[in-house]
Amino acid sequence: MNPLVTLGASELRALAAAASDGRLNPATPGLVGRFVSDGPAVSRALVKLAASSGGSLAATLELLAEAAERRSSVEDLVELVLTGPNTGTGRDTGVVVRQLFREARTSVWVCGYKLYNARDLFADLARPELRVKMLLDIGDGEGQSEDVAVRRFLEDFRRWHWPEGHALPEIWYDPLSLLPQGEHRAVAHAKCVVADERMLFVSSANFTEAAQNRNLEAGVLVDSITLATRMVQFLEGLIRERRVRSAWPRLGAGT
Repeated sequence: MNPLVTLGASELRALAAAASDGRLNPATPGLVGRFVSDGPAVSRALVKLAASSGGSLAATLELLAEAAERRSSVEDLVELVLTGPNTGTGRDTGVVVRQLFREARTSVWVCGYKLYNARDLFADLARPELRVKMLLDIGDGEGQSEDVAVRRFLEDFRRWHWPEGHALPEIWYDPLSLLPQGEHRAVAHAKCVVADERMLFVSSANFTEAAQNRNLEAGVLVDSITLATRMVQFLEGLIRERRVRSAWPRLGAGT
């Protein structure tokens, strides 16, 4: 990595001022070391930059300084989300999840492994303007056919997890979870939320009261259109490649 991109705006502006008044001609390690901590590495980078910039070293450094000022730190974009003792190190999982659901405007993707009495948690998702898709683990088939297992899951979902009187969201499941225990069985174990293809929340917490409020859980909330979009593309790819199946056709699931 070019050491210049790791410098702060103040360091770059100090170098730009020195280049403008000729103090960096030549940019020796000892001289550059007066402005930055790693004088030798930055000196080599400045020599290369001066050779390629046609003598406009100061202007180029000013441009880099402006870019550094606009650069967001990781702490500005990523928030630690925790369930456990209140140590002041991060917001509670339940608070973050409810806020994401409440403030979503157009779409929400939910991936979950275990649900338990999630009706209250999912209450803000049952809005007509919001397109909600869920990839959920429906448990093993317990020797039943796939249709029976899916219908049973949908009945439980409607009874325990979704607000009464509202159409169910799109629900997808991994059919490999219905296989007997063995090398080919797999489960939908991811726990995450994508809101409006901008906010991405990834956590160890299931959508249960205990996980949201009492267990020891850890996750991150990321404000990134790029990463949120990549997550949606991954999920939509599972649908496209038929790795997951829709639960909608069974038992009038969309009503």
